[in-house]
Amino acid sequence: MRLTALHPTAWLIGLLLATLAPTMPVEAQVRSRTVTVSPRNRTVTRDTTTAVRVSPFATAVAEVLRLTNVERATAGCPPLVVHDSLAAAATAHSEDMASHGELSHTGSDGRTAPERARDAGYDFRRIAENVAAGQPDAPGVMRAWMNSPGHRTNILDCALTDVGIGVARSAEGPSREIYWTQLFGTSR
Repeated sequence: MRLTALHPTAWLIGLLLATLAPTMPVEAQVRSRTVTVSPRNRTVTRDTTTAVRVSPFATAVAEVLRLTNVERATAGCPPLVVHDSLAAAATAHSEDMASHGELSHTGSDGRTAPERARDAGYDFRRIAENVAAGQPDAPGVMRAWMNSPGHRTNILDCALTDVGIGVARSAEGPSREIYWTQLFGTSR
């Protein structure tokens, strides 16, 4: 049996590094400990350090989550919980929109939010999605979403329990526009 545990402050290091270099890919050094138990019940422990790629938008994602949950709390809704599958699907969708320079709920491959969530491994009863482009930061995109009735409805839907948030910047053009995705869900 092999167990790997991340150093408890690894996520904080990644968040700090992402804050210091918000537009560049960042690598953090993460310490881990591997414990191997042999058939003869011998335990071998090995400490390692691994470079982990940290999203350049980690702080923006964290701030969108925080601001979303503040709005939900004001409406009496429970906080959303980040789900890895939804986060992967939302990030991929933001990257797809950024690479094609097109704001849409339909990906360049024709897939919709429910298809992207399912393909990422999220088993759901309900799915909702917010997308935006051009807002320079988390407060700006949250203002835009809260001022739009459909987006506001998704944010304040108390029946939605999970979320994934994706942010990407287009590679070309004078503005290098930022694309945002919130993918909400309720699992089965």
